[in-house]
Amino acid sequence: SPIKDASGRMIGTSLVFRDIGERNRAELEHAQLAAIVESSNDAILIRGSDRTILSWNAAAERLFGWSAQEAVGQCIYLIVPRERIGILQPFIERAASGEPVAPIETTHVRKDGARISTQITLSPVKDERGNVIAHSYTVRDMTELKRNEEALRSYATRLRELSRRLREVEETERHAI
Repeated sequence: SPIKDASGRMIGTSLVFRDIGERNRAELEHAQLAAIVESSNDAILIRGSDRTILSWNAAAERLFGWSAQEAVGQCIYLIVPRERIGILQPFIERAASGEPVAPIETTHVRKDGARISTQITLSPVKDERGNVIAHSYTVRDMTELKRNEEALRSYATRLRELSRRLREVEETERHAI
């Protein structure tokens, strides 16, 4: 800034220096965290205290079928089946109070109405004073895992049945001999 005398003639300059290192570090950290969220294979969304979806990553778009533009601003019930509404509330309250909450297996609904098996991890989002202002949901699609578990159960049942039949055949042959 110029420094002028009474007649308006410039007689010097004034300089102000600000250390923006902290701001640059914060911006870099924010960019890194945003990159992690956006590149995650798990759906990550933020739900406000009023149940409004505040953020929606690319994996949420793939998993649920709604674009971020369609989902952000909508109620979280967009992806929660009617019969599941309210079931997660005790877990949300525990997370908000700082209690650790283990991942929860549940069901969500896609844009096309299909039900999907999911596992969610809840985390409180706090402001600079430590007040919970939102909740982070990390949602993992468990459909393939559940399908594989069912296939394993089916194979185990078939093996038990084959084993039983083999014992019957052996017993029948022993009696015949």
